[in-house]
Amino acid sequence: MKSIKDKLKNKEVNQENFRDEKKVIEELSKKNESELMAELLSVANQKRNDGSLDNATLDSFKEKISPSLTDEQQQKLNNIINMLKK
Repeated sequence: MKSIKDKLKNKEVNQENFRDEKKVIEELSKKNESELMAELLSVANQKRNDGSLDNATLDSFKEKISPSLTDEQQQKLNNIINMLKK
């Protein structure tokens, strides 16, 4: 069982992660579609090189998110996934 001290320590980490994620979202929201695509491809290449991204992971992500997307969004996601698989 975790002590109160451990729980508080974990809460601080979660708040710090939240602030970091919020900052990333704010930075990305300022970019246009071309800039976002370049950023995505760059991160995907890094992840492929370090072994943390593969086609199965991309397919799994697509299966999880597709039901919540419109037909147009699904087509765009399919195009992006296909691009990332190359």
